[in-house]
Amino acid sequence: MRLIKLLFVSACLLAFSSCGGKGQSMSSYSSSSIPSQDEPDDGRVVVVSELKHLDNGKTVVYVDDKPFKSIGIQIRTDALMNCDHLTLEELEPFFAKAGELGVNTVEVPVEWKDIEVGDNVFDFTYMDTIMSYAYKYDLKIELLWFGTNMCGDTHSYSVPEYILCDGKTYPKLDALRTGEFWGYYGIQWFMDFSNDNLIDRESKAITRTMNHIYNYDKERGEQHPIISFQVLNEADIFARFRLAAKQVVSPTTLEIMTEEEAWDMTLKALNAYGKAVKNSKYIVYTRTNLAASTGSGYGISYDNSFSKASIKLPPEWARKIFELEGIDAVGDDPYTKKVKEIKGVSYMYGENLPGNYPHIAENAGDYTNIPSLMLAALSVGAGYNMYDLATPPFFIAHASSSTVDQGICTYKDGQLTNRSHFAAVQKTIKGINKCGDTLVTFNKGDMIGFNINTGSPLSSTNQTINTSQVVVDFSTSDGAYGFAVSDNSHMDLYCVGTANINIGNVHITDIKAGYYNQANEFVGESVTTSSSFTAESEVLYRIEFDSIQNVLTSNYWENIGGNEG
Repeated sequence: MRLIKLLFVSACLLAFSSCGGKGQSMSSYSSSSIPSQDEPDDGRVVVVSELKHLDNGKTVVYVDDKPFKSIGIQIRTDALMNCDHLTLEELEPFFAKAGELGVNTVEVPVEWKDIEVGDNVFDFTYMDTIMSYAYKYDLKIELLWFGTNMCGDTHSYSVPEYILCDGKTYPKLDALRTGEFWGYYGIQWFMDFSNDNLIDRESKAITRTMNHIYNYDKERGEQHPIISFQVLNEADIFARFRLAAKQVVSPTTLEIMTEEEAWDMTLKALNAYGKAVKNSKYIVYTRTNLAASTGSGYGISYDNSFSKASIKLPPEWARKIFELEGIDAVGDDPYTKKVKEIKGVSYMYGENLPGNYPHIAENAGDYTNIPSLMLAALSVGAGYNMYDLATPPFFIAHASSSTVDQGICTYKDGQLTNRSHFAAVQKTIKGINKCGDTLVTFNKGDMIGFNINTGSPLSSTNQTINTSQVVVDFSTSDGAYGFAVSDNSHMDLYCVGTANINIGNVHITDIKAGYYNQANEFVGESVTTSSSFTAESEVLYRIEFDSIQNVLTSNYWENIGGNEG
């Protein structure tokens, strides 16, 4: 077995002395640091979000007991502070920009080291600040817990120093990467992820964080800014890639670790940290993100027929993660601009993993066809998160690949600049936000998309697409695209661009233009009762009907990405 000698000692000293150059130093947090005593206990527990299994077979997110449309974007606050040395105050424009884009959720990392700044010494300045931005810009937050397993590694930027420098209590695994410095994340190790001492301390830090969120939010009127908790980040990378590439040694056999051992370690930690959230006073649904589980040599989610029947089952290890008591949902980070693949991955983790809430946990923000990708995911009942709002400049400057700049905006010299497709994404989200609960709870096949392609929307096209109740003839010479969703009494329809619409198979009583309010009530005015009308750009139409001629077979699947090979 390779011995960890002076390399480990010097690396540990470096971790103590440098900490990676945080934009916000530990000393600047010290005024609000608090010892290890628990938050005041008022005897209450609040369930902010949960997954519900509907009678129609769908699993959906409910926040404050209401259906929630999960459309989000990630802000890499960790890297912006660690690598680009931004202060907490300088992060605010990123949250403002997310509010401008219209997403209802931001995915924000919280590094263990940022809240436990010393052994049993907690400081929640970072947490309080990002929650204040969520309040200010009317956003919800999905916390991304960057702890001991961050993309398969342990990093000095994420883990408290007392953990890293106490190798007896919190042992590390022998591996090639030990002590290596990477500018993105600091000094790298592999902790013994299944060590009981480590799991106990990290679990307590998670529960302590969630309890603080409860008390902080209670004092501010219980607005519930945090709505979900991502347990670690792409933790599957350890067993799938790092194990072989870095020759990680088993602490039991002192030989190269087997995949089974690696998965056992990973699953034990994921389960414990998810349960730590459930054991807090502020309960949200827990999820994990998987590192392109159908990519990197693992194949696409279905064969070239692109039929539902050909969609694969999720990998066995993904199923094992989903079955953990502490994990409510698994999602994928596919990083693809192919509409059919987004549709297929979403279906694979939904229909082919019963009870799971399928979601695209990360997909690149620089893809110009995000509106099509987003609508493809929504049509299968999945959520959609973009990565990222603006890629940290350090990542771009030190990248080995031109694909690292993945933001929907660029950040340079303190300024956020919208990329060319920002406006189209904004307009699409505007329509999603105008819709009511039906956009979440619809029966399978009853959301359809118009002019949805991997490339740009066609400048001129004609399509006939139907849900199980309504036939829609859609035509445009304006490059319009859009979506519609129906139930047994109405259809909501929205386009970006001007389109000609003809409605069939139902008896229309009224067509209104407007939006749904917070009570899921439609607010608007009647514009026509004709089955043929012109849909103006960025207008939500509610098409009301009182009878259906025939029960139809939805053809939404064939018409989302229908021009792809």
